[in-house]
Amino acid sequence: MLALACLMAIKPAQAQLRVDISGTGATQYPVAIADFAVDDAHGRALAEVIRADLTRTGQFRLISAAGSGLNVDSPIAHDDWRAKGADFIAYGSIVRGNDGRYDVRYRLADTVKKGQLDGVAFSGTEQELRRVA
Repeated sequence: MLALACLMAIKPAQAQLRVDISGTGATQYPVAIADFAVDDAHGRALAEVIRADLTRTGQFRLISAAGSGLNVDSPIAHDDWRAKGADFIAYGSIVRGNDGRYDVRYRLADTVKKGQLDGVAFSGTEQELRRVA
């Protein structure tokens, strides 16, 4: 009887579970990736590859740039993009040369600091466009 009374006096253990989220995905950078200006489907395809690559890292949150119509020489309305939630915007152009190679130029703008962060030009064949992205 004494053992039974002791067992009944014992309260069940309670535990708290706390989960802290850190690392990849905890802080995602909001970025808009505009379709690259070009006369064929390569501009959309190149932008889709870049979007997919950035999404897979878990470090970026994509902001829609649908219908932006930007090319590498376009002035950027930093405040408008910031209002859409994008801290950064990537945009560019693809030009096919007479030799069949593609010249790809892109810019990366910071909408918070209202300036250009990066600008690079690449050249490659149609088969190399994936690597260029």
